[in-house]
Amino acid sequence: MFIDLDRERNPVVLATPGKGKATATSFKAFLEAHGGSADHIVEVVCALSPAFLAAIGESYENARKTVDCFHLAQLFTTAADEVREAEI
Repeated sequence: MFIDLDRERNPVVLATPGKGKATATSFKAFLEAHGGSADHIVEVVCALSPAFLAAIGESYENARKTVDCFHLAQLFTTAADEVREAEI
């Protein structure tokens, strides 16, 4: 899902399935087809999918990548569980 946080009405710009390269490139194509530019994307908040992170870097060169807090919490929880299991 691609959201424009500056829009007060209808902030969802595009919703499409997936979390890989095709998803990032389809949004770029959507932007360009509607007179937008990937150069204007300044930040992307996303999951930790390596394919998606790579695609964002390729498609949105000016954008800062931010991993969403759910996935960071999941990484922390998994790491804590691994330490607990190792100490048992």
